[in-house]
Amino acid sequence: AAVVINIHLKDPLIENGALRWAPLGGGMLNLKELGAVLRERLPGVPLTLDASLRQRSRNFEERWRVPEIPSLFEVRDFVSRSLEAVARVL
Repeated sequence: AAVVINIHLKDPLIENGALRWAPLGGGMLNLKELGAVLRERLPGVPLTLDASLRQRSRNFEERWRVPEIPSLFEVRDFVSRSLEAVARVL
C-alpha cells in the first residue's frame, strides 16, 4: 500500500454474451468490499473512473467498439451513478 499512487476502476458486466463496462456498483465488482479496503488500507489514494461506454468484447475475444457514440446524457448518467456508488461505500 505504501507505493500505490492511484486506483483505476472499471466494473465489468457480462450481458448477452458480451463483456462490457457498467457504472461502478452496476457490474461484477464487489464495490462494498473494495470500499472497505480503500477506507482501511488506502485512505488517501485517488481513484480514477474509467467510463468505456463503447468497448465490448464477445466471448472474450479482442475488444471492439460499438459504432454508436453515447449521448451526453448517457455519459453523465454513467459518471453520476458511479460517483454515487463510490460515495456510498466510502
